[in-house]
Amino acid sequence: MNKFDVSTMGKGPKLVLIHGWGSNSNIWIPITQKLSKMYKVYLVDIPGYGLNKNNSLLGLDAISAIFLEHLPKDAVWVGWSLGGLIVKYIATHYRNTLNGIITVCSSPCFSKQREWDGLDKNVLQNFECNLIRDYKFTLNKFLTLQFLGTKNYRDDLANFKK
Repeated sequence: MNKFDVSTMGKGPKLVLIHGWGSNSNIWIPITQKLSKMYKVYLVDIPGYGLNKNNSLLGLDAISAIFLEHLPKDAVWVGWSLGGLIVKYIATHYRNTLNGIITVCSSPCFSKQREWDGLDKNVLQNFECNLIRDYKFTLNKFLTLQFLGTKNYRDDLANFKK
């Protein structure tokens, strides 16, 4: 594995922020200034994303091991979307290692199951096909939807893409 980057800011109780699929830790920028006044905030990019884009994409077990090696265990971990899946995985498989978890827009299962109201299989397959066909357009469309309706929508999206 290449060098693994984690950014920190602020002082106080520890708070780890993990982004979702198709984004990076910049997704948290709109709230980090306020949070860092009360917490020591750890911003981490999932391997394959952001500052850690040169690291290979990995499965949940490998990501969890890397995160547990580089991030404080005596913290509350916050995961957005895919980041929430990672946080839930760590909390389930490494009990008593985290002080708490918070998930934002995260589902334990993205796809529709018999007793689970997730995304229809066709929607996920179309998304996969669009990624293969034109990943830049598909990712831009996905990110635009994530920021739509925010107060500074265009600025937030521009800052995120840096």
